Amino acid sequence: MSQNAAARVGARRTAPMPRQPVPTPRPRLRLVPPLATQRSNFPFLLICSFALTAGLLGVLLLNMFLSQGSYEIDRLQKESALITDREAQLREELDAASSPARLAREAGKMGMVPGSSVIFLDLDTGKVKGVPATGAPSKPIRVVDDTGAATDTQSVPSPGANPQRSPSAPADSAPQR
Repeated sequence: MSQNAAARVGARRTAPMPRQPVPTPRPRLRLVPPLATQRSNFPFLLICSFALTAGLLGVLLLNMFLSQGSYEIDRLQKESALITDREAQLREELDAASSPARLAREAGKMGMVPGSSVIFLDLDTGKVKGVPATGAPSKPIRVVDDTGAATDTQSVPSPGANPQRSPSAPADSAPQR
């Protein structure tokens, strides 16, 4: 071999080899999320409509209960007015029945006469002070009504007679009211 050839072989050996590109690291592959599709508004609308319906029903029920209470109050006020009227009527009847004129007239019909003597009972000793006298009407009792009309009791039954007792009733029975 010639020197040239040997230089060539040496040159080949010492000559750098052409460079190959260095592989760069490849990026890691990953899944790409799918494009955001438009989500359905149906569940949101369903929840909103349910809440709105429940609220309206709640307000409706509350209104019904309040109006029912109002009707109950109205009914009770009317009942109270009727009871108050009845109470006033009964008070008037009681006042008329317990008036001195009516009591005197009823007493005269039952044969009672005004007392002519006053008697006292001593509670400590139990003794009667005074002399009891049998009452006999000397003149008819004059009774004046609330209207101002005066009437005289006409006939007074005998002291033993009781106009309330019927002839068939036993003697010891009390008069019926």
